[in-house]
Amino acid sequence: MGRAARFFIWTAMVLVFLCAVLAGALYVMYRLAAPDVPEVTATFGGAQLTGAGYTWKTPVLGAWFERTDETAPELSHLGVIGTAVPEVVVTGADTARTQVYKDGEQVASLDGSGALALTENGDYTLRITAQISQKRQTGGHGSVVFEASFTLRAAPQITLEPRTARQGDVVAVRVEGILDSSVPAIETELCGAHFAKTETGYVAFLGVHYNRAGGDWPVTVTCGGTVQELTVTVTGREFERADETVPDSLLSSAAASNAALRQFNDAMYGVYYLYDSELHFTGAWSWPVATGGVTVPYGAYVYENGSDSATRHTGVDISVSIGTPVTAPAAGRVVYAGWLERTGWTLVIEHGAGIKSYLFHLGELTCAKGDTVAKGAQVGVSGITGYSAKPHVHFEVRVGNQSADPALLVDGTSAAVRAAR
Repeated sequence: MGRAARFFIWTAMVLVFLCAVLAGALYVMYRLAAPDVPEVTATFGGAQLTGAGYTWKTPVLGAWFERTDETAPELSHLGVIGTAVPEVVVTGADTARTQVYKDGEQVASLDGSGALALTENGDYTLRITAQISQKRQTGGHGSVVFEASFTLRAAPQITLEPRTARQGDVVAVRVEGILDSSVPAIETELCGAHFAKTETGYVAFLGVHYNRAGGDWPVTVTCGGTVQELTVTVTGREFERADETVPDSLLSSAAASNAALRQFNDAMYGVYYLYDSELHFTGAWSWPVATGGVTVPYGAYVYENGSDSATRHTGVDISVSIGTPVTAPAAGRVVYAGWLERTGWTLVIEHGAGIKSYLFHLGELTCAKGDTVAKGAQVGVSGITGYSAKPHVHFEVRVGNQSADPALLVDGTSAAVRAAR
């Protein structure tokens, strides 16, 4: 055997040895590259999910190789969940996706954390897949998976806001999470109330009149087999004094007569308890005129011509020039449009669930009973009609026959505004 052949054999043996050493080193490194999966937690409807599985890729020799480790998740049994909108909370992951199955078919999904809406009671399974794109310490990446089963037995969620209401407030009662065809009903001595359909359930409004006695007022809501007793605590409020000068000619006019008052009452009694079973408005209301200022606020004690006795003001008076456009304060349906001796050209708009706006003393109407109007749409022009000593628009809000402060709906602080978003 020549020298060249021996050198070739020797070189090949060295290479084989080096390859074996390298392969052994790689094998050792691969075996030592144990998965370092970060901690990921998940809760569903307040219940902690356990027994997570994972698929985890750990880099070996930088980005040259990856070791893949997998474990199957263990099924968690969460038992009975009592809400149709369970909250999903996932921590420790970059992204997460929740999938819910009923009878083998996906019925709901959610990306990230948040509320998941379910539409019927029964038995379910769920799978939460949490993705970690890259772990800073080791560069590993992969997914953590939770699986669970649960039984949904959800009763409607009934809420009331605010629980403590001042005179002039509007209280919102909401019923959500109804999983059958039940329609809620409400009983209370605060005022006549009716539910209207919303995107997430139903809402009813309660008007707290300016002279409503303080204390606890019970409210009973029934929905299917669920009966819930709630309480509204009414508190007092300071109201302003307003001094008005009324000319003798107006005091002796037909607008000031008992006959005019009876005509007004007869017309309004037929309107107070009308209601639409859907909500027409969303968000805050607007003033019915773009200019002018409030001269007599809601609930004010009004003294005419220096009298020792006062009447109470059921709305807001806005001083404005004759002929100023008057607009709808919120979307709704016109349920009264006509002339009354007491209030002149008079307009009433139903906004849903029995909450209405009343506009008095207009100079002209530009809409008719039955019209559907959008917020800000012109419905008339201002004037000085009926029992009115100066040009102004009287803006009133009532739920049933109980008045409420319009300013709270306009500035967005009323619970009715939050319920209608």
